[in-house]
Amino acid sequence: MLRFDELPELKTKEVLRRIRSRASKLLNFVNAYTKLSQLPAPTPCRFDFAEVCNQAAFEQNITLSFYGEQYLLTDPMLLELVTINLLKNAKEATQEQIRVVIDVKLKGKTQCITIEDNGPGFANLDNVLTPFYTTKEQGQGLGLALCQDIIRLHGGCLHVANSQQGAKVVLEIPLHKMSRK
Repeated sequence: MLRFDELPELKTKEVLRRIRSRASKLLNFVNAYTKLSQLPAPTPCRFDFAEVCNQAAFEQNITLSFYGEQYLLTDPMLLELVTINLLKNAKEATQEQIRVVIDVKLKGKTQCITIEDNGPGFANLDNVLTPFYTTKEQGQGLGLALCQDIIRLHGGCLHVANSQQGAKVVLEIPLHKMSRK
């Protein structure tokens, strides 16, 4: 705009809308990045994970089937953030009614949480955990990277795959091993 002596009003409004949109996206990015870089140390305790999942699914109008171990030993607040983000991603992946299956099993000293939806699956498995990579128009590419960081703080790992049903995320969290990044 500064290069031109005069701009038609319509063009000026278009440019200003674009600037506002980019500024808003940048602010959202900065806020999301701030959250990503300031994760608290996990404070593990036994809590009702089924209740957390059911509440998150209800809030997002997702049909949920929960199987397996109802109680987990992790940081409830941090695992709730992971759960909300994964359910939000599932919902945003399709216009249809989303169905999510969560299955929790204890395998030795590891809590294994499998989350599977009926959406289209991940568009690009190679980059899905790469920070700032997104296939969403309004996405910032931080959600799954944040989930991965939270699970790593618990000493665990996060795996992603596509299944016949849709997207599949597996969280493996050791029962007693807690570590900082």
